[in-house]
Amino acid sequence: MSKITFAQLVKVILTEIPDSTQEEKLSKLFDWLADSSVNRENITISKTTASRILNDKGFSKAADSLKNRFKSEEEFEKALRQSITDDSLTSLSDWLNKNKITDGSKKVYPSTAPKVIYKELEEMITDIALNKTSSKFLGYSGNSQNTYSDKAHYNSMFKNISDIFIARFPDSKEFQNSFSVLATHSNKVNSEVIKIDKRYWQTIKGKINKSLLIVTRVRYTLQDTVKQNNHPFGKLANEELPVHIDDEENYNIRRDKNGIAYYIDQQGRKLKKDDKPVKAFKTIAELNPPIPDFAYLCEITSSKELKIPDSDNLIIQLTCHQIAKIHYNVIWNYRQYFGIPDDIFFNSSNDNNYQYISNIDILNRLKRILIK
Repeated sequence: MSKITFAQLVKVILTEIPDSTQEEKLSKLFDWLADSSVNRENITISKTTASRILNDKGFSKAADSLKNRFKSEEEFEKALRQSITDDSLTSLSDWLNKNKITDGSKKVYPSTAPKVIYKELEEMITDIALNKTSSKFLGYSGNSQNTYSDKAHYNSMFKNISDIFIARFPDSKEFQNSFSVLATHSNKVNSEVIKIDKRYWQTIKGKINKSLLIVTRVRYTLQDTVKQNNHPFGKLANEELPVHIDDEENYNIRRDKNGIAYYIDQQGRKLKKDDKPVKAFKTIAELNPPIPDFAYLCEITSSKELKIPDSDNLIIQLTCHQIAKIHYNVIWNYRQYFGIPDDIFFNSSNDNNYQYISNIDILNRLKRILIK
């Protein structure tokens, strides 16, 4: 897979947008990507910031604002098509094919170029927001440049994971040969429920607690046929829920001129965390962004079978213990390298998406990515 930078891709796109300065074109491009919850001031690009972006020097403010706040692919495609010509789409598809950026495994055509561009920009901007650096398009080789790593932290994390499984199962090497992945509709990790075929369960039930379980929330899209109450594009997306903090009784709540409620101290100053004001309420869409932030590395401490009358399936209740967490995009960007099918990640039904994956040493593969 070709490695391209965000700047390389954006320069090609900007060439096809007419009659504007580079900073105006970038602001347009970000506006086409950003949903209505994004503050437009944060994605209006100055001449200096445009220069940084186009020289691969990063743009953390705009990337942070855009992360998990993208419009749908269809909305982006409509805006792009309204602004550039058919000849421009042909030029863009030719460039994507030349740089081996494909539509899955298929050649890119002018009709599919907007979809491919949207996916590349979404992944790159999310990567930049997570890593505060320019995004190299990530391939699946163990030799890829590492942008996620804190070597000491990850060495300690991997040692801790190995120690846990060796202590629990001293005669088993299962954790070096297999793992499970579970995408849920919940942000909780400690208790999970899956529906699984009875016969399949009999073949794996003696193995799954001896190896790592990766838990993450599903990716939500505007096209999901099932939109639960916590769905960011569902009917309740704009409903506000309280955000609780320690020492809550020592703070007041005040709404600003935009109607956003913040925690205020006795001196009238906004409470801040990581240099950002702490909201007293967040919408369901804010609490459940379309793309989750983290994936959790867990051990299964117990499992319980629950029969379903007149069914070939079982309900399995898993009790889990979170060992560590990593950025979601480490798992998503390298899903092929880990042998994880794409459909595991998406919101396909009301059931959790679960799969046991054998003959892959997940810890060693994670090490190659996370540690230089």
